[in-house]
Amino acid sequence: MPHQKIKQYRRWSYGAIIGSLVACIVALYFCINYLTVYYDLESFFPQDDPDLAFYQEHQSRFEADDNFIYLAIVRSQSSIFEQAFLEKVDQFTQVLDQHPVIENASSLTTLQEPVYTPFGVNRIPILHVDDPSRYASDSAKIYKDERLINRYLSQNGRTITVLMKHKDQLPETELREMVNFIEAQITTFQFEEEVRIVGRGKSITSIISAIGNEFGFYVGISTVLAVLVMSFFLRRFWGVVIAMISVMIGLCYFMGLLGATGKYLDVMSPLFPTLMIVVGMSDVIHLLSKYIDEIGEGKSRVAALKVTVKEIGLATLLTSVTTAIGFLALSTSNLSAIKSFGLYAALGVMTAYIAVMIFTPATILHIAPQKLMDVKGHQEGWNRLLDRLYHWVFRHEWKILGGSLFVFILCCWGISMISTNITLLSDVPESDRLREDFAFFEKELSGVRVFDVAIKAGEHYKVDELAVLQEMEKFDQYINTISEIGQMTSPLTIYKTLHKANNSSLPEYYQLPDNEKSLKKYRRQLKKNSRREAHLLISDDRQHGRMTANMVDIGSDQITKLYQQINQWIDTEIDANILQIRLTGTALIMDKNHEQLRVNLLYGLGLAFLVVSLLMMLLFRSLKMAFIALIPNLFPLLIAGGIMGFLGISLKASTSIIFTIAFGIAVDDTIHFLSKFRLQRQKGEGVSAAIHSTFMETGKALCLTTLILFAGFFVLVTSDFNATFYVGLLISITLISALIADLVLLPICLKKLIKEEKLDNDSNA
Repeated sequence: MPHQKIKQYRRWSYGAIIGSLVACIVALYFCINYLTVYYDLESFFPQDDPDLAFYQEHQSRFEADDNFIYLAIVRSQSSIFEQAFLEKVDQFTQVLDQHPVIENASSLTTLQEPVYTPFGVNRIPILHVDDPSRYASDSAKIYKDERLINRYLSQNGRTITVLMKHKDQLPETELREMVNFIEAQITTFQFEEEVRIVGRGKSITSIISAIGNEFGFYVGISTVLAVLVMSFFLRRFWGVVIAMISVMIGLCYFMGLLGATGKYLDVMSPLFPTLMIVVGMSDVIHLLSKYIDEIGEGKSRVAALKVTVKEIGLATLLTSVTTAIGFLALSTSNLSAIKSFGLYAALGVMTAYIAVMIFTPATILHIAPQKLMDVKGHQEGWNRLLDRLYHWVFRHEWKILGGSLFVFILCCWGISMISTNITLLSDVPESDRLREDFAFFEKELSGVRVFDVAIKAGEHYKVDELAVLQEMEKFDQYINTISEIGQMTSPLTIYKTLHKANNSSLPEYYQLPDNEKSLKKYRRQLKKNSRREAHLLISDDRQHGRMTANMVDIGSDQITKLYQQINQWIDTEIDANILQIRLTGTALIMDKNHEQLRVNLLYGLGLAFLVVSLLMMLLFRSLKMAFIALIPNLFPLLIAGGIMGFLGISLKASTSIIFTIAFGIAVDDTIHFLSKFRLQRQKGEGVSAAIHSTFMETGKALCLTTLILFAGFFVLVTSDFNATFYVGLLISITLISALIADLVLLPICLKKLIKEEKLDNDSNA
């Protein structure tokens, strides 16, 4: 090659190196200054869903159903009815009530019972904290009051709760500040008792903290793992340094892209560092292996680099595109969180490719080849291993095909057992204290999950008229027979309370009045006193209302069945001309989302298969080759699905991505194998010879890159997030099964389906 041409390549390489580093600095600026952590529950709601639209309309009339913090103070031995303890709880509740974003904090020590007299309304404390002589009679009344037991006081009398209602739609910073304030007050009051906190605000701050910790952890551990893997495979200092810089530049570009586009880190984000690093490592290994092979054939650095960029650059571009397509298939999801993950994961894969293909070739041009990679020590061993495997495959063709059929049937059986049964805390780390606190509320109180019901009066009625309230009472009594659901708060509660308050607050009067005249009187009292709780349960036009309760989170599958049972009862027992009842709420919408996952998953995978098939047809100009390419990539997906079914791993938003990730990455090996097979056929080799050449040359690279990917994803099993753990486990297994399929099943398919006499046609493909 002319000296002038070599100098031109060197000038280009210096410009590429400097440009890469400058772009990296810019990316770091956006990453440091604009990248934040946030957990947006609504991003997991199905978009364009009529139930979501209905809930949003329902919420606009009243308020969100999850703007509560529940705090329980648990005495291990004695009852709560001790003056010193109750005085401390009372002071604690009043301090919390003063926080600017907490609209109301209440406990037994602050609740009051209204009593209407001819001289006006008196408010009598539920519990006379300053008069221990009345504790016995107060506690007796409390235990008889269905509004209080399992809400403000546990059945065993050892747990008292503080309920805090905070403002709607608080940003993460204010939620975190509020939770920190509550925890600081717990410390200030020095409760000797055990204190447990649950609620949306607490959940979000716990998850955000875990996301930040996990993201940083996986950046670190993935980097260390990459260094170890590169050191093991390359065994040359400069090779490891260049490979790691290439990979880290790609990661910096991606982090800067997240910051620059306003994408925050969410519960899916801990996957990004591992994904970027392992994909980048795979690209580097393929590139360096080919470069060293070309140098070994006597080519100059520039000539070897040209061949490497032409052949491996194209193959790696195809693998990056197909991987990105796998992720983009997630855009068919009706969940914005999954759509966003798919889009940015696809961008991340292409970013890693660009970083590696610009920086690595530009750098290795200036490094002596022997300082990049040691292949002599392993080449003979790899050749012997691959040659034995090749001959073993073709000695056992029919056994392999029969075994594949058996695995197919077994996996289909496992897939039929996949469940979508999830709980509200499915994405909360197993080790998080929140899980323990949540379990306590479910066991000792009424649970935390909200059972929300929207009600609407018939055409000629109002929600607070007697006929409507009577229908409402029928529903309330039915719900009381369901053990998983606690006592409901509704317009019925308001008028029962008012009836009691107008009758000397005697417990036996906690019931509906039997005439419309009394209700008219109570409505005037409500209007006069402007009781806020009425506005939270009855709309201003008196056409709409809300009934709400807490319930035990028994899992989405069981809850779906329970809701079906309730809806059937409503259809048969409630007069829709008087009262219309519709179950709603954030939890119900989340459950519906998981019911749709199977359909969305199949649709997304089908789209990915179609697009990849079209790419294969364009590349090989053969429908048969496109079909062959998909066969070995179907089995890894079946194996992943079968394992999920047999191990009882639920299909949910965060685990449904496993299949698209697995497909997008697993198909890369097939593309490398078929691309090499195509090149060998174009050189004039017959089918058998081309398969053997491909097996011997590409097999090693496939094994190395699969081991790299396996190690990178398997490290995710250290995650505290269930979703991340299962993604790491299943993708690792899928990658190994994909390698086996490419080295065992794919060669057999090629030999069976591509005939020797079609050499000319295949050569043109």
